[in-house]
Amino acid sequence: MLTLETEHLILRLPTVDDAAAICDYVNRNRDFLAEWEPLRIDDYYTEPFWRDNVAEMQLNFEAGRQVDLYMFAKDAPERVIGKISFSGIIRGAFQACYLGFALDQEAQGKGLMYEALTAAIIYMFKEQNIHRIMANHLLHNRRSETLLHRLGFVREGVAKEYLLIAGHWQDHVLTSITNRRWNSDNDRI
Repeated sequence: MLTLETEHLILRLPTVDDAAAICDYVNRNRDFLAEWEPLRIDDYYTEPFWRDNVAEMQLNFEAGRQVDLYMFAKDAPERVIGKISFSGIIRGAFQACYLGFALDQEAQGKGLMYEALTAAIIYMFKEQNIHRIMANHLLHNRRSETLLHRLGFVREGVAKEYLLIAGHWQDHVLTSITNRRWNSDNDRI
């Protein structure tokens, strides 16, 4: 099972046994994350939904389509405090993916997402041999903007009505980071 450790965190591909903890996380943060996410169906907040979703995450990981990492604090390893997703992995001449992330309301402002993303990006660049990671954020999401800039992401422009977030088509800032040490010997093209 994919597991990454940092000073304060354990990041790992979830198992079906994590469904209850993920369900607890999404319910604890339902109102807090609503401004930043798509509208969710009621089932999204249930354990059976997450049992099925975790099984799908594992299949997507094994197929090389997506890497989903859930964040657990080392001092509370049974409680999910965030998630990171590298989705839409495309190989061939593109060697790229999209990054999405969210953090528990109670964990904000402690540097944990920076710590987690630093390790996760290193994994994607070194182990998955991804060349380009794209991350997009709402125009008014200054926290994500600051975090991505700090991680080395470069602003590439603005996409009008890019994603349906909180029930509205919203503009997003497009950013990316590239792997300067991309290994052409392991290019998978």
